[in-house]
Amino acid sequence: MLGRTLLAATALAATAFTAPAALPGTDPEPPADPVAALRLTNDSAAPASNGTADATVGQSVQVRLDKLVENGLEYTYGEPKSSDEAVVAPDADGGDETGGDGITRFKAVSEGMADLVAEATCTPVEDDAVCPGTVDPWKVTVTVKAPRA
Repeated sequence: MLGRTLLAATALAATAFTAPAALPGTDPEPPADPVAALRLTNDSAAPASNGTADATVGQSVQVRLDKLVENGLEYTYGEPKSSDEAVVAPDADGGDETGGDGITRFKAVSEGMADLVAEATCTPVEDDAVCPGTVDPWKVTVTVKAPRA
């Protein structure tokens, strides 16, 4: 009897150490990647779409600005520029343009703050549509901090 009890306890302990971290039928949470790319967009539903974002020195920053069509108007965006290339600099890999939409790559190179800004243009795509007198640029302020030790 004692042998069966020890065998059952050993099997239970082995299962506890080898059991998956997530419940069956669910995906385990992926581990945090401190150097994953920071992705910014002009999609208003996306995080950091137009406002502020945090990055870490050495982190890649990718900006994807898609043309938007609303109320008979088409908005397109120029290539984003950094207000301080000593903080957030264009990445040597550059960007790739695909059908008017593209990704521009930057690298967070030192601590500080920099604005990423892209000028917007408006074009009417319906006969009765009229562009506003001014079109606000897309802008995100990126705060770059040192990596955690």
